[in-house]
Amino acid sequence: KFDLNGAGVSEANLLLSPVSAFANGGIQLISPGSVGPASAFAWLRQGINVGTGFQADFTFVLEEGENHEGFAVVLQNRPDRLENLPISFGSNLGFRFITHSIAIVVDTCADRDTGSCSEQTIRIHHPDNLGDENSARDATRRRFSSIHRSLKLRNEPHTLRIEYIYIDNPFKTYLEVYLDNSLFLRMDDFNIEDVLGARSAFFGFTSSVGDATGAITISDLLIRDVTVSSRNTEALSLDGPVSVPADGESKAEFKVRTRDRCNNVIQFGGVNQMKAIFIEELPPLGAGRLLKQDQRTYANNSLVPAQIVAPIIDNEDGSYSAILQTETVAGFSLYICFGEGCDIIVTLNDAGVGAAGLQAADVTFNDAALNQFSQKIENAAQATFVSVRPTASPTTFTPTEPEDDSLIFYAAIGGGGSFLFLVITALFLMRQRRKWQRDKAFIEQGRLYNLDKEMTYDKADEYGVVGRQLMSTRAEINREKAMTLKAPRNLEIANLKDENAALQEEVRAKKRTNQQGSTMPRAPRPTDPIARTKNRREFAVSRSFVG
Repeated sequence: KFDLNGAGVSEANLLLSPVSAFANGGIQLISPGSVGPASAFAWLRQGINVGTGFQADFTFVLEEGENHEGFAVVLQNRPDRLENLPISFGSNLGFRFITHSIAIVVDTCADRDTGSCSEQTIRIHHPDNLGDENSARDATRRRFSSIHRSLKLRNEPHTLRIEYIYIDNPFKTYLEVYLDNSLFLRMDDFNIEDVLGARSAFFGFTSSVGDATGAITISDLLIRDVTVSSRNTEALSLDGPVSVPADGESKAEFKVRTRDRCNNVIQFGGVNQMKAIFIEELPPLGAGRLLKQDQRTYANNSLVPAQIVAPIIDNEDGSYSAILQTETVAGFSLYICFGEGCDIIVTLNDAGVGAAGLQAADVTFNDAALNQFSQKIENAAQATFVSVRPTASPTTFTPTEPEDDSLIFYAAIGGGGSFLFLVITALFLMRQRRKWQRDKAFIEQGRLYNLDKEMTYDKADEYGVVGRQLMSTRAEINREKAMTLKAPRNLEIANLKDENAALQEEVRAKKRTNQQGSTMPRAPRPTDPIARTKNRREFAVSRSFVG
């Protein structure tokens, strides 16, 4: 059987691996026929108070003729407790990577590196620093001792005892391990709280499964620690009155903390021996409209005080809370007790005051509670009136931002101004384009004019002769224009214009040649081919033009 401080342990109190089982009042840490690799474990869900000392006794059996890696007894206080447990196989025996832990290892294959599995040892492992991971390696080994006889003969049972002694004055601690009633290991001046980081821990067995690992059975587990002392329980946050809305949902919390027989704080839950009840108080004389006569009643004109049995919350840190939730607008006194078998007894008697038939509560604690923790807190809580809430609409209302008229106005002004600017810009660019097109039409004529106006008519220049001819031709043209009324001469005027254009082009060519430093060609003679054009009139050249 399994026993924790006199209370039986059932399968519901255990966290078992897939290869483990609870059978015949014991644990099959590795069930027969299990195939690995796999990690085996069995943890008690209830923490134990190890900081002030504890003792654990159990019996184990290794199946005869099978391969066994061994097993470990592990005490751990991981931040995740029994959640997300790490997994390890082989020589790690299932406890590698567990932080805030100490492992007492029974290794039945200590020489597994050679493959013989004939050497057996008992070892104690824990990491150097708080929070580091534990392992089966030499770096975490603190004590070890060889076992000189086989633990795997004839399926015989073996006993193991782990005992941690804590002496407060003078301070002294030590850890001892007994195999079959013989002391194998002892660690002096070992403070388990330095390794676990707390005075409480979870107790469990771990192992590993190979390809063909024999079954391991644990039975007759008996654990004794320094238990919770009900008389040392202390009240926390019990100073009233605590105000709470009387809406049936809001909570007022009243907490107590447990301690052990050495008056050390308990740091784990699971020992919920607390009871609490809230009793409605009679309103004070003169409250409300009762100013001149004592016609007091309880809430809602009741003649009987409301009694609310408080639900108890296990905070899993050694503290427990009584909760008040009510829709009754009134003041309440709290009656609370803690301890095994404690109870609160309420009887109603004639109040002797107030309205006719008004009852008052008489509260007592049973005999067991008188030897444990019990307390009355008058005016502990005041449930206050809550205004009626409006009926909720079936349609969910989604609030929207109100429209800002000024924002729309400013946006319109900005948009209009931008449009006007674009229109003005477009008109300006159109005007500039038209001007450019007009100027473009005169670019070529302007270039020709610039060549003409820079010409100098020097008699020494050969092209000066042509220039004088050009001037003479222009004068003739002007004369002909004056006689435009005479139709027969229109054709002659046109011919003169053509001749004038040809002469202008010849002057420009000679000017370009002169500017380039080239030898000037001779001036065209009247008889030259360049001067003979169709329908061209030839003029005699004065001798004065010839150099």
